Amino acid sequence: MKRIRHCTPERLSALKTATGNLVAHVGGGLASESVTRVHKSQLSDYANPHKPESFMPVDVLVDLVARAGEPALLREIALLCGYTIVLIEPADETELAAAIAESMREGADVSVSFLDGLADGGISPDDALHIAREADEAAESHKKVARIAGALARKTITSSPGAPAPKGEGPSAASPMPPSGRGGRVPRRRQT
Repeated sequence: MKRIRHCTPERLSALKTATGNLVAHVGGGLASESVTRVHKSQLSDYANPHKPESFMPVDVLVDLVARAGEPALLREIALLCGYTIVLIEPADETELAAAIAESMREGADVSVSFLDGLADGGISPDDALHIAREADEAAESHKKVARIAGALARKTITSSPGAPAPKGEGPSAASPMPPSGRGGRVPRRRQT
């Protein structure tokens, strides 16, 4: 049975070209080698059109895009799959707090809409539509929280290749057990 791949030779060639451009944007093979786990010869293979089976692993891609600040290879991958990428603008803790507060209000609106519908005897089609609209707004506000938190997480990563992992990342973040028996959440102590 013949395989039908999404990655045609032309698309693979475009990925190789974008890979070479990314390595060049970082400063070449030696500079790229200094910020990732592979050597410059392997980086060269990833961009070499005569090495059709050699492509960059995802972790190496992340290292290089983070250093370059230029997502051309990510953009190429996204386009080949029918997507686009969007830069998440820098943010601060105040914006995150405001987004979380908005998200909580929107989530509460979903519950209020549902309970209002039940209060008059059951969920009518109009009630369901109202709940769906509120849920959509809540989902958008949750996405905003995720975008801002993601921007803050990236902001903590320094440009130094030897920098420690941000809080919540690295070997300690991969531990199999959460820090408490409550899914990682630490219970609050009650005031007496």
